[in-house]
Amino acid sequence: MKFAKIAIVLAFLSPLSAAANVSKWVTSEEKGARQYVVESAEGSALNFTCDMGYKNGSPDAAGERVLFLEGPNDEYDSNENVITLVVGDDQYTISSTGSTVADSNWYGFWSDTPDALSKTVDAYVDGKKIASFTMRKAAELYKSSPEDGCLKRSK
Repeated sequence: MKFAKIAIVLAFLSPLSAAANVSKWVTSEEKGARQYVVESAEGSALNFTCDMGYKNGSPDAAGERVLFLEGPNDEYDSNENVITLVVGDDQYTISSTGSTVADSNWYGFWSDTPDALSKTVDAYVDGKKIASFTMRKAAELYKSSPEDGCLKRSK
């Protein structure tokens, strides 16, 4: 009988713990790429991906950075689309990285996260809002990230 009560409580808590993982920034590194990903409650995803071959001295991997946005109906990436991130009154237009403007906006978004008062980042493509994501824990990711050209400019 006691086991049945515990099983019922655990069954109710499982969906809550699964929901707690949504809207949480996650970092992963695999096959020379580092990803910083956050998902919305609606299932959209914002994914900052960095080629870490640059860090390891590969001449043909010059630290490429790509922003991926997965909306409810479509997928976008900053190599083919202009993605605008809006945090409060600040806008960061991120297109194909490698240009001075795109790189400044990429690094600007991340360097501004510790001071951001807004709790969300809204993602737009061609002026159309695709999704909203939490800013919770983004500042901690930025503060703990190395200066290797991914979130912070390399020295």
